[in-house]
Amino acid sequence: MVNILIGWSGPTSRQLAEILREWLPTVLPYVRPWLSSEDIQKGQPWDPELTKLLEETSYSIVCVTTPRVATAPWVNFEAGAVSKFVERGRVSPLLMPWVSPSDLSSLPLGRFQCTEFTKTEVGRLLRSINAAARFDISVEGIERNLSNTWRQLKEDVGELDFSEDPRMQTDDGEDYDEEEDSDIGWPLEELEEEILGIVARFAPFEEWNRPSLSSVCDQTHDDPNRVQHHLDRLVKGNFLSEHWNTEEPTSYSITPSGREYLVDQDLL
Repeated sequence: MVNILIGWSGPTSRQLAEILREWLPTVLPYVRPWLSSEDIQKGQPWDPELTKLLEETSYSIVCVTTPRVATAPWVNFEAGAVSKFVERGRVSPLLMPWVSPSDLSSLPLGRFQCTEFTKTEVGRLLRSINAAARFDISVEGIERNLSNTWRQLKEDVGELDFSEDPRMQTDDGEDYDEEEDSDIGWPLEELEEEILGIVARFAPFEEWNRPSLSSVCDQTHDDPNRVQHHLDRLVKGNFLSEHWNTEEPTSYSITPSGREYLVDQDLL
């Protein structure tokens, strides 16, 4: 079994963590998710058992329902412990749609790769856990399990009460619309055009030559979380295609629509 710590702070964040604890084994059967408040046996000394669990944990997911969660001392202690105790330990803050990676940029959790609560991003997180665990679950199997359970997961999360979070509403008081927020504008933002141009310079049909997040960041000199956000938007807008496997980082290639955009804008 692979231990996965799910960090939380506050009632709604805790409820989200409990949902994830039940859901994760349905897509990755070999994982054992745990919450420090729930899964330490009553009557056991807190610190020794917690330390033992942290040392045996290879991944941590932090449920960030508001930016305030990322400032909670206990959340940061747990995340830092996982990243220090375990050589291959990894930490991923899971952001609700109204929380941006930029909200965490000046906080300790901001140094970790964030995961936005979308099917694409959560799928990437699952593949990362699978690769780190070195278990033989195929990418196809993970995608199938995710597709079979994603609708129910979204419904369960959607039933949580986020009403106390003012960022669930827009400035005019309207409810936040995740689908509307994911729409990509025209023309593209400056960074998106830069990313599109970088990817276009790589051979589109040669797998070995497709750029990854790190190679794009090397050229943009921008924050990885911000670059990842715009890569995802370009994928959603059909300007880029996303390619992944269990052995290598996710890579990207330009689509015909992406190349057409660059030509129309005299960028290629």
